[in-house]
Amino acid sequence: MQLFFGRFYEVACIVASILRERDVGVFMGIEGRGSGAMQSKKTIKWLKQALVLSSIVNILLLLLIYSTVFRKDIYKLRVFPGNLIAKSSRIGKIPEDILERLENASFADLLTLLQEERMVFGHPLKSWALGVSIQKYFVDIAPMLTHPLTFIRLKSPERTWLLPDINDQEFTRICQYLLTERFPFSSRGFFRIMVRDCEAGMVDEDVLYRFCHLPEFLYVRSLLFGAEIEAASVTSLARMIIQGGEDLFFSLCCLENRQTAISDHQRRCFLKAYVDRQEPLAALLLLVHDADWVLHEFSDSDLQSFIQLLPREAHYTKKFLGCVAQSCRLGILLEG
Repeated sequence: MQLFFGRFYEVACIVASILRERDVGVFMGIEGRGSGAMQSKKTIKWLKQALVLSSIVNILLLLLIYSTVFRKDIYKLRVFPGNLIAKSSRIGKIPEDILERLENASFADLLTLLQEERMVFGHPLKSWALGVSIQKYFVDIAPMLTHPLTFIRLKSPERTWLLPDINDQEFTRICQYLLTERFPFSSRGFFRIMVRDCEAGMVDEDVLYRFCHLPEFLYVRSLLFGAEIEAASVTSLARMIIQGGEDLFFSLCCLENRQTAISDHQRRCFLKAYVDRQEPLAALLLLVHDADWVLHEFSDSDLQSFIQLLPREAHYTKKFLGCVAQSCRLGILLEG
């Protein structure tokens, strides 16, 4: 501002000097037409230059005043376009309780933060969002990596945070995958979706299909040797597993068990665990291949509870009760 006023003052001084010289010349009665004409031309030339400079200075001064007074309005006009609105929305200050908000955020909300570069405790916000997605919603990003997934472990007074240790190129690939894949979840993620849908009384067919093709579920079917088809259905088996709970299912179908050769012992242990959870289908499935084992190995109390759990109209139930009636354990039926 001082520069413009200084320039304006300089031009004004030049104009005043020219006019003063002209007045002095006239007052002193300068003689000679040729000399007077030449002096007049010089004066006119200087006046034109001064006028042009004065106009430029005035225009610049007006622009400076306008930009100073109305700068906020100009900024508003510039941020109204869509791209600039999206950019300006990321300029805001990160809330102090951002970690608590992330922990309580929905999966859809976390997806919107996967391109957020702002730093939170030395790490990009997008890494925190992806870490929460993996821990809370069991998002599976392994298909997008060429190496085992590792984590950066950060501790707060309330909990431990796991941030995926991946580079920018991998992160870009993961973002594209999560935004296009409908169900980018691990086995536990699908289990929890099934639990949610069963509680709501409406199971998505696509989710059910994917759940029934999980490695853990396929392992169960291999244990049963087709018993689920003979005595019930795959859908009924899935319902029984969901009702039995997440911890039981994944403990029985852990990687160690899945890598062990299939045996009668594994099948019996699996179904007996669900019988102990009072699942009628598990009791019925035991009768398909292991009726003799139940009859001879169960204690009296276990056998009595087992019989009470069986669906009475099932073919395998009637056949088993007939075997019990013809055995030395007939008394259990009489007591029941």
